Amino acid sequence: MLDVPIYGRIATLELFRPHGETQDLLFIATERYKLTQEVTLRLRLEELQVLDIKFLYGCPKPTIVVLYQDNKDARHVKTYEVSLKDKDFVEGPWSQNNLDNGADLLIPVPPPFCGVLIIGEETIVYCSASAFKAIPIRPSITRAYGRVDADGSRYLLGDHSGLLHLLVIVHEKEKVTGLKIELLGETSIASTISYLDNAFVYVGSSYGDSQ
Repeated sequence: MLDVPIYGRIATLELFRPHGETQDLLFIATERYKLTQEVTLRLRLEELQVLDIKFLYGCPKPTIVVLYQDNKDARHVKTYEVSLKDKDFVEGPWSQNNLDNGADLLIPVPPPFCGVLIIGEETIVYCSASAFKAIPIRPSITRAYGRVDADGSRYLLGDHSGLLHLLVIVHEKEKVTGLKIELLGETSIASTISYLDNAFVYVGSSYGDSQ
């Protein structure tokens, strides 16, 4: 165990691995010092009932995917490019209508697949500009997820009843061909899931004991 002093209250931390490197790095930001200059843009979305927003990987321009609900309670996703020059949104490369009525979580998928996973109560969808793959699941509400592999081909999903599933993106080289899901077991109801290594995973829970 390595103990390193931290000066200031930790505001956020993120584990990441730079492209082409073999070692992970831990980025820690405290509330004491500013690390970057922030630029605020006021951008208006057409969608009124936004459920989730995430940035996508692998896009030539900053691109967000928006999960929203319309006035008929149908749920859809839409992409927007962020034009820093014009300080405005530009319609993105793709969209997808009429998703699971319980869809409420977006998981951006890193290269080489890119795209996004859309987690619903009865269906999980992989969607990108060139692919749409869906798989039915047992009715559940996903509370937390954790990425297993750096390429984003496997994810751990923890639901409202404490069940832990493994979601696999099936692929041939860089082409996504389908999805598979497998029940691994039962844990405390997960608030956060972190895959450590060598088949060990940490499940943080605000509903029970972390494991």
